[in-house]
Amino acid sequence: MTYIIKDDPMGYARMYGYVESSSNVPSFYKEKYEADANKYWDKFYKNNSTHFFKDRHWLEREFHELVASPGEEMKKVLEVGCGVGNTTFPLLQRNQHLSFSSFDFSKVAVDHLKANPMYETYSERCNAYVYDIAKDELPDNIPLHSFDFAVIIFVLSAISPDNMDNAVKRIHRCLKQGAFVLIRDYAENDMAQQRFEAKPKSSRLDDNYMVRGDGTLSFYFPLTFLDSLFTKNGFKVIESKIVEKDA
Repeated sequence: MTYIIKDDPMGYARMYGYVESSSNVPSFYKEKYEADANKYWDKFYKNNSTHFFKDRHWLEREFHELVASPGEEMKKVLEVGCGVGNTTFPLLQRNQHLSFSSFDFSKVAVDHLKANPMYETYSERCNAYVYDIAKDELPDNIPLHSFDFAVIIFVLSAISPDNMDNAVKRIHRCLKQGAFVLIRDYAENDMAQQRFEAKPKSSRLDDNYMVRGDGTLSFYFPLTFLDSLFTKNGFKVIESKIVEKDA
């Protein structure tokens, strides 16, 4: 007798070998992960609070543009995908000449950031709010052509490749002439991607595009893809490289 077993939304039936692995997650589930991306990140932050990611003190080493010079005027930073403040607060502490407009599409993450006592300490230089730059038009509290920097740290990888153009176009509209975009994200063949590839392909949405067990998305960038994403939307690439490992 032959039993037909349909797969479940998280792919466990394939994972444990009850059904044949297909090359990608079925399109129905892929669309669900993408449509509900903020909900999966809300759940992530409910489960992990502020304890999962470490503060990114390496930022001033990698991006010397964010370190103040004597007599420097105040610089405005658009922080795309602020999470719980692991980028925001170290930079506010390090450079008194930076002011932040910080947003994330996870309300739970923004609530955690605003509950941090440092948010009140730096309230004159930081405003955090909920916004999905990949799906929604720019809100009134993000003035056009007014920011000196856009900081995008491990954020683009959580956006569907189909929506990345929209996000980058909106970022471009926010920046002054000559502003900098500072990015750090997952590269193609990252160790995390290799771990995905070593498992049954129930986690694969498309080339270099995976879904974690908690439903959050992760894209692994070839440098040519990332460079093209920005140049075709009005940017000039000054430096683009693979960082093998943080010291």
